[in-house]
Order: sequence, then C-alpha cells, then structure tokens
Amino acid sequence: MSELLLRGYNVAVPAVDIGDDIYVVEDAESNLIRVQVKSANCQARKYGFVGQIRLCARQLKEGKRTKLVYVFALRFEARWYFVLISREHLLEEVELHKTGTKYNGDITFTFRYDETSGKSSAQNAISPAM
Repeated sequence: MSELLLRGYNVAVPAVDIGDDIYVVEDAESNLIRVQVKSANCQARKYGFVGQIRLCARQLKEGKRTKLVYVFALRFEARWYFVLISREHLLEEVELHKTGTKYNGDITFTFRYDETSGKSSAQNAISPAM
C-alpha cells in the first residue's frame, strides 16, 4: 500500500472482506482497481527457490466490470519477490495455455526462481518478472 501511495494513488482497505484486499483509486482518471494479495513462503532448492500460490477459480472467472489485479508476494529468506498480473491476463493464461493446476475449485500456481542465472520461470504457471 505504501508503494502505491508513493506513486500518487489513493488506497483503502475494505471494511468487509469479500475477496478484495485493497482498493486503489487513480484520481486523475477516476479509476477504481481492486487488488487481491496472495503470499507464499518459498522453499530452498539447489537452483534457488520455489513457491506456490493458490487462488479461487471462481474469483478469477468472475465478470465484474471493476478491474482486478493480483499481487503474488513470494518470500524467500529475508527478501520479497512480487508478481503483478491482471485478472484478464491470468485468466487468459489459465484458459489458453493451461496454466496452473486445478483442484477442488482452486488453481495452484508454482513459481520457480533460479538465483544462479537470475531468471524466473513457472511450472504450470505464469512466467513472472521478478
């Protein structure tokens, strides 16, 4: 939220949690953006680390007009890695490229980061730019 404030956006936390974690208002254009934050503690691997994020498939496929953006926050040791993606782009990745693993109404995305090369990739998931 503080990063968004520094960039000139107004932010608010909804009084009632119905799936959105943050509301972002872009005053110049009067745009409202809903933000859903998902986090994961990552596990060390020989190449770097891996982490998983699970989200509700129903929310991903909803047809609301208000823009929804996902922030995937991946924590490894003392550092955060962030992946930002719009609902529309993530849904496209899921439907067209069979991204993610579907189970019991949820979709799980697995992110992999190779510290030796500085490259990130995703197994059954989007390719994050960290």
